[in-house]
Formats: sequence, C-alpha cells, structure tokens
Amino acid sequence: MWKFSFTLLVVTAFASQTAFAQTDWVKVSSSKSSGTVWEGKPSSLEYSKTKAGVPIIVVVGRKSNTSKQEVSLQKWYVTADDCKNKKGKVVTLKITGEFDYETDFVFGGDTVATSLAEFVCGVKTPKKVDNSDKGL
Repeated sequence: MWKFSFTLLVVTAFASQTAFAQTDWVKVSSSKSSGTVWEGKPSSLEYSKTKAGVPIIVVVGRKSNTSKQEVSLQKWYVTADDCKNKKGKVVTLKITGEFDYETDFVFGGDTVATSLAEFVCGVKTPKKVDNSDKGL
C-alpha cells in the first residue's frame, strides 16, 4: 500500500511541477460583462526608455476572450514616475512595440487599467547575488 501511495505522490508532484513550469501567466484582471481576461508574464519584466528617453517598466501581457475565441499578445508599460506617484497612464503596445492606446489609472481605482498598472509596477526583478568574493 505504501508503494502505491508513494508512486501517487511522486506522479502528483511531477504533474504539479510540470503544470506550474508551463504556465508563467498571472491573471491580472477580468471583466464578467465582456468575458475578457488580462494576464501578465512576470518573467518578461524589462526596464527600458521610451523614444523620448522616459524611464519605463514593461511587461508582456495577453488579453483573451474564450467565448469569442480571441487571444492577443500585448506589452504594457508604466513610467517609473507614474509607478512612484501611483497614478498616471498605462500604455498598451502591440507586441512589436508600436503604440496601441493608453488609459488613465489611479492605484486602488478598481479598473482594468489600474489592475494592469499595479501589476506592472509591482513586478520586481530578483536581486543578483554578488558571490565574487566567496571563491578561492
């Protein structure tokens, strides 16, 4: 009996790990009325600058609607200052980086734009550990 339980545990753990590894998307917002879901990819975080030289935080996202069988990939960015001020504009780009549209947000505003901005501003890069002085 213990062999069966152990095998089941190993298979379950492997399946869970595989499923987790395959999905790097995080649900950011949804609209019950339209059936649309916005998901972001935290591992895509990028610090960049606009063409005008303004520092921004960029994340890859997707917008999907299963009832209409539609999925579109996008990039969302918020300026570093807007993240700091917790209000401003979240800019949506085509996946190629071309401007698509922008929407106002205020943290805590309970809108899709606010959810996107809070997600973009909340994604952090892991700190690099400096191990240069730990070798022989």
